Amino acid sequence: MTDRYCECISTQVLELGETVGGLTAAAAAHLGLPAGVPVAQGGADAFVGMLGLGVVSPNQLALITGSSHLLLGLATERFHGEGLFGTYADALLPGTHVVEGGQTSTGSVVNWFKKLLGSPEVRAPRRACSCDCKHASVLLPQFSSRASIMYRYQSTCAAPCG
Repeated sequence: MTDRYCECISTQVLELGETVGGLTAAAAAHLGLPAGVPVAQGGADAFVGMLGLGVVSPNQLALITGSSHLLLGLATERFHGEGLFGTYADALLPGTHVVEGGQTSTGSVVNWFKKLLGSPEVRAPRRACSCDCKHASVLLPQFSSRASIMYRYQSTCAAPCG
């Protein structure tokens, strides 16, 4: 099994966003896209979510909630601490280290509990606020295995909480 695994897995390591190759004719026909469209190296969903939240500099922090709850930050130096995963050098942006902490499967437990209650009315309210212009949060209209709460530290000011 190990030999078969090694034959199938590339030993080439690409950076996030680096071009892997072009879309094959078969994949292009299936997707309705032109053959040869560049295909980029992907990344871990939560790490890529950091980019979407604008967490692109050291000392910024993201809270991403989905099937798990993760606190993710960027640091300039490698370090380790009790209860933290990483750091992961250059995992998101060159010259930075991703540090991660969180609770595995907690979002899935919330989703299970919602299903157990059996009520479609059990939903988080849709709300965006920034009470002190240092923190902003967005609650999406449902709990699921996808992000239901996203939090970005040092965000821009939004409407006051109310």
